[in-house]
Amino acid sequence: MSVTVRFQTTGTVPGTGAPVTMTGGALTIGRGPENDMVLPDPERLISKRHCALEDHGGSILVVDLSTNGTFLNYAKSPVGASPKPLKSGDILVLGTYELVVEITEDEPAAPMTPTPVRPQRNAPHSLPDDDDDFLDDILGRGSSPKGPGHVPANDPLDELLPPAAENKQEEDAPQFSGQHGDGVDDSFRPSNAIIPDDWEDDFQSTASQQERQVPLPEKGQVRTQPLPAATQMPPHVRPVSGDTDPLTAFFAMLGTDLAKIPEQELPATMARLGQIMRLSIIGMREILMTRSSIKSEFRMEQTQITSGHNNPLKFSVSPEQAIDAIVQPTQRGYLPPQEAVEEALNDIKAHEIAMITGMEAALNNLLSRLDPAAVVKKMEETGGSGGLLKNKKANYWEKYEQMYGELSDQAENDFQELFSKEFARAYQDQLDRLK
Repeated sequence: MSVTVRFQTTGTVPGTGAPVTMTGGALTIGRGPENDMVLPDPERLISKRHCALEDHGGSILVVDLSTNGTFLNYAKSPVGASPKPLKSGDILVLGTYELVVEITEDEPAAPMTPTPVRPQRNAPHSLPDDDDDFLDDILGRGSSPKGPGHVPANDPLDELLPPAAENKQEEDAPQFSGQHGDGVDDSFRPSNAIIPDDWEDDFQSTASQQERQVPLPEKGQVRTQPLPAATQMPPHVRPVSGDTDPLTAFFAMLGTDLAKIPEQELPATMARLGQIMRLSIIGMREILMTRSSIKSEFRMEQTQITSGHNNPLKFSVSPEQAIDAIVQPTQRGYLPPQEAVEEALNDIKAHEIAMITGMEAALNNLLSRLDPAAVVKKMEETGGSGGLLKNKKANYWEKYEQMYGELSDQAENDFQELFSKEFARAYQDQLDRLK
């Protein structure tokens, strides 16, 4: 698969506007020089690393890493936190740039026509050529064999082989068909011109020796060797009890006893648990998407898709894909389901704590910028402190210094009292709007 990004003339085209082809399964776009496609942007409309194209199991996804948004096919809303699949001809809008994505599937290699090679004389599995026609007279045939395993109707050996041995050979043929050649190697090769009188003894001895070497089970008695108990697969039919019972294993990992649930209530219970699992997976995915949007809004570094250990709850294209990745993990590059859920929950908990810590630090930084000393220093640097401290304005300044001192002390000694009331009010208002 080849993925190429080209500039569309309806948007800005920098310099030569050379297209860029994806290498290594990823292609980054932005104004930073470290990107695969660098977009000059003196107005700073484009982020340093604006977006990325990722080859994810044969599906090409666009990941929006920007602040101002990456827009797919002139959509009104940006791609946002959830990666979107791309198809050939899609257009990405980044600021004043319009980029066309071209995806070309690899053409299957043309089948190679084998060059005829003349087989070596007497080589195994080779058909006789014109030089081997002298065998026709010996075997009593007028022409060469017409295919593997071809036996002429007037085979001169028919009179030499007893009927019992012939029937035995026909019965055994399917069992040993894989050990025989193509029929050409089975051609009769006389070793002596005279057939001895005791030829039958040699034939019977050879047949009995083969039977002793490879004993054949009686028809209908073929049995496969059972696997050791430790490696046996659980039966498909649920037994009454046992560790191999899927329901028992499920409820054991859930931490509850299957025996407490009446058998007639099991279908409704399993349906309810399936619905809860679906809602949980979708909910965790949406929380992680919201977390990613907040980090993008504050221009924070975000988790990128890599060649492995990706969390399907973060990088799934749809809720259905996330559910499939958790329930039936088949695609490479994803974390195991247990690790993915555990990582997601840890990230959500850490995000909640980090949000409060970040807001506290932001407030302290704001207070430091409003410090009277910082204000005076700033005004002195700009030469604008001329009449600020004269006459009536001096009293205002003294009041400001006093108010700031009280506010700063409260922020340092009782941050919760200063911050929690307003935070709780805004928090509850937002919850009410979301409900």
